[in-house]
Amino acid sequence: DKLNIKDKDINDINNIIEDIKQKRKKNKKKISMVFYIVPEGIARPRKGRNRFYVPNIQKFYDCMDDYLKQHKELKDLYINTECKIDLRYYLKIPSDMKKYEKILAELKVIRSIKKPDWDNLGKGSDMLHRIMSDDSIIVDARVRKFYSFKPRIEVTLFYYDVNCVEYYEKYLNKLMRKGDNKGRLIV
Repeated sequence: DKLNIKDKDINDINNIIEDIKQKRKKNKKKISMVFYIVPEGIARPRKGRNRFYVPNIQKFYDCMDDYLKQHKELKDLYINTECKIDLRYYLKIPSDMKKYEKILAELKVIRSIKKPDWDNLGKGSDMLHRIMSDDSIIVDARVRKFYSFKPRIEVTLFYYDVNCVEYYEKYLNKLMRKGDNKGRLIV
């Protein structure tokens, strides 16, 4: 009632929904990456001399740069569509665990309830700016904490080859005009 929608409008909307679903189904892509670094929570930004900085973020950017050097197939990847992300953080198994607890931890039966917090771990996904325009394009995220003898970060990224929604295309084009000369957003 508020938008004064008529039957014809409902049919048009249903057609648009079906079109978007088909585009998403046809253009869906998936990337899985594993970073063998000890996961850390990202600290809050600090004020330094004349600027703000994030104390431990460079480690993550360096890790991503190394990963991209090893995986040349991702060199030209630049995601500028809506995406979903699944982050799995495998923290070092605590030394004070008993032997059977360590086995249960490796089997994902015992999970980490200690710091770092899940949200501070999730901030490490900023390293993905190397392959995506901005983390604002992430529309769905999942962060999970596990223990492992082999600490690491596993990232699974779902995205699309093309923008499936006309509104996104207009919005992102507008942002790109404000970006640098390579068509990337300045973040």
